[in-house]
Amino acid sequence: MNGKRIFGLLVTMLILSSIIAACAQPTPQVIEKEVIVKEEVPVTVEVEKERIVEKEVIQTVEVEKEVVVEKEVEVTPVAGRCAPIDPAEVDEIKIGATVPQSAPGAIAGGRAMMTAINIAVSQINADGGILGKPVRVVFYDTASLPERGTAAGEYLITQECVVGIVGEYHSSAGVAMKEVSHKYHIPTVFAETWNDTITGVGYEEVFRIAPASSMVAKADADYIQALGAEFVVIFSENTDYGVPAAEATTEKLAERGIESETYLADKGTLDYAPIIARIQAGPTPDVILVLMTGEDSYNFEQQAAEAGLMPNEDTVCIANQVAIQSDVFWESVPDGNYCAFRKVGLVPSLANEVTKKFEADYRKHFDWFPESFALEAYDSMMLMANAIESAGTLDPDAIIEELEATDMTLAQGHYYFKYGTHNPVPADVPDWMWHQWPDPAVLFLQYFEVGQDGDDAAVVYPEVYQTHGTFLIPYGEKVEPLVKETIAGRCAPIDPAEVDEIKIGAPVPQSAPGAIAGGRAMMTAMNIAVQHLNDAGGVLGKPVRVVFYDTASLPERGTAAGEYLITQECVVGIVGEYHSSAGVAMKEISHKYHIPTVFAETWNDTITGVGYEEVFRIAPASSMVAKADADYIQALGAEFVVIFSENTDYGVPAAEATTEKLAERGIESETYLADKGTLDYAPIIARIQAGPTPDVILVLMTGEDSYNFEQQAAEAGLMPNEDTVCIANQVAIQSDVFWESVPDGNYCAFRKVGLVPSLANEVTKKFEADYRKHFDWFPESFALEAYDSMMLMANAIESAGTLDPDAIIEELEATDMTLAQGHYYFKYGTHNPVPADVPDWMWHQWPDPAVLFLQYFEVGQDGDDAAVVYPEVYQTHGTFLIPYGTTP
Repeated sequence: MNGKRIFGLLVTMLILSSIIAACAQPTPQVIEKEVIVKEEVPVTVEVEKERIVEKEVIQTVEVEKEVVVEKEVEVTPVAGRCAPIDPAEVDEIKIGATVPQSAPGAIAGGRAMMTAINIAVSQINADGGILGKPVRVVFYDTASLPERGTAAGEYLITQECVVGIVGEYHSSAGVAMKEVSHKYHIPTVFAETWNDTITGVGYEEVFRIAPASSMVAKADADYIQALGAEFVVIFSENTDYGVPAAEATTEKLAERGIESETYLADKGTLDYAPIIARIQAGPTPDVILVLMTGEDSYNFEQQAAEAGLMPNEDTVCIANQVAIQSDVFWESVPDGNYCAFRKVGLVPSLANEVTKKFEADYRKHFDWFPESFALEAYDSMMLMANAIESAGTLDPDAIIEELEATDMTLAQGHYYFKYGTHNPVPADVPDWMWHQWPDPAVLFLQYFEVGQDGDDAAVVYPEVYQTHGTFLIPYGEKVEPLVKETIAGRCAPIDPAEVDEIKIGAPVPQSAPGAIAGGRAMMTAMNIAVQHLNDAGGVLGKPVRVVFYDTASLPERGTAAGEYLITQECVVGIVGEYHSSAGVAMKEISHKYHIPTVFAETWNDTITGVGYEEVFRIAPASSMVAKADADYIQALGAEFVVIFSENTDYGVPAAEATTEKLAERGIESETYLADKGTLDYAPIIARIQAGPTPDVILVLMTGEDSYNFEQQAAEAGLMPNEDTVCIANQVAIQSDVFWESVPDGNYCAFRKVGLVPSLANEVTKKFEADYRKHFDWFPESFALEAYDSMMLMANAIESAGTLDPDAIIEELEATDMTLAQGHYYFKYGTHNPVPADVPDWMWHQWPDPAVLFLQYFEVGQDGDDAAVVYPEVYQTHGTFLIPYGTTP
């Protein structure tokens, strides 16, 4: 057998084995192989009696070298090797979820993440699933091992045919898995993997909502610097998470002049005595920072405590973040009292409505507030589900595009991805900011009682969130929690003589998804009020200064607004706000710090319904508006109504209240919800068109989002037309913005909360004159309310003669004055409790806001010239509706 025949046989065997291997795959990638005959070249082969051997060279022969060339046929990117693109081809939407379920992984963390993801899937399916199909999650145990990360991706994509992957706790698994996601072009949202390179490689498929290691390293270094440490020991796992995390922390400490030394150990190590001895043999560290994760961290921390290494009077213990799982921590580290630990994620006071809903289900499994990795796991599934629903397809390119366009609030806060294919990472921004959520919270807590619940641990950093007024509770000592003084804020004085100006906070939406035009109007109105006040001598002889804060219609921004304005700007009161989603959260901060607050345009019933003495409102409650909506719709003779509402603290209860009021009048209705920031409403419009033709579509989506829906509905022929009345959102009153955004919106009606020019009093006219220097129309309700809220607060402070919040609140309750919207008074409050037969939301609620309905009947028409169609007493054209296409 000559050399050429031998090589040809080998080639044949190679091709056969390739075919066999390909057949083992569910849907093999097409490979083209060709044999190319090259020129004769000298080669060395090993021969003995015409047999191939492995030991020695017998002779040199010349053969024709045959080369196998693999040429990959271009593969159209799909949602996986075996997953279809068309949702019609599947009975369920399968999403993969990788979590550690066995050692050396963080088993407790994995269990929490599995629970959170299952809750998300349950909630999604309860709402109808994705694209009309139920969601099924397929879990895979990664055990914190790189090879298991690779195996997880391969199995989920090629065997389970998942359309996306979410979750994962360990970077060691995530770093490997990202390569598989990239290989198969599968959208992946990593939850708790911190290694910088996970997003730093810039794969279009890969997103992350946990902080990058460098973000956490900065927080660690900042806290350690606050402790006054000079020498730090970093104890880290020898993994793709631990090594770069230790390096990043070392770098950040060095920038602050703090020396450090790192000790590494493999995951799964059981005996840490040798490492503990080496640490004890060196200089005594001021701090030991544990970057070993999961159960391994507990083992090290307990062994270090037993050896007297930490915690003690000389050395601060900063345990791994899984210490937040207090039942597991105390069982594993009984000597770990006084250890601090990092908490990436929210504290209960920062919870929004999504957080609270998730927490309620999570506490059915664990008796504590959800950890960061649980929140991230839940949100990763929700983000993937939202992207698939928005894409309307299982095509990975479409899903990735929707992930990049994320603009939604979930359990951890408002999600968006600043950098990606739509906006490349600039040269002066770290690479890992690609598809990286920029805003995860990083706090530090400390245990100070054995067996203490994680929720009760002291918050020691950042200073603004401290619960015990210190960066560290000294080892062995007892420190009482801070008792917040009932003053106008942590830093605001009571005596006006101590200030040069009276600062009043004003939260308003200035950016999407908030009502930007409404926010601009409110800012203008409050600036006019301040100018009027200061021209008249200010308040208590001091000039007034307004401090604005952009809430963007987001609950977490409402919380942040209150915290910032009260604790950083030292305001003596708060006025304004447009969105209930921000106001519902903000009222808790006003109550927490005992700050008088006059809400202007927030309608959610609970804002005053909770009965906080600090909170007042001059906009109507949702239930008041719902009654007006139902009365007008009844006057139209409607029998079936579609309510299109935003999925927020304003939209959901407003839709529910309207549904109830319509039902009382015998009118059927159906509600469709959408998140703020949604860009494409085609799926919802199609669902509405597939049902019975509505007599009326009532839009309870606010701000710029309402314009987008209204125009898309008009283009689709849904409304307005001969069959369906369009009742647009109230911001339609801003005619220049409305016609620019909704050019096909003629004959839409819209609600107007506030006055018509004929009802203007002298205060209204004075304000209007200045307002028209900025906008060429009569002031909208939210502008009138913004002006009046500032004037009410100023009057209360002046009447109180002090900055004492109790005195200001007392004067607000005693309000009896006429402003731009009319005569103000608050019938119910501490001076007159709400009776049992009166709704709770009448607490500190102005009873007399006007609610009208207007209708456009000419393209480009000014809002002031629109027809008043309801109530009948104010009608300008003698009708409840100008029929579509007619001229009155």
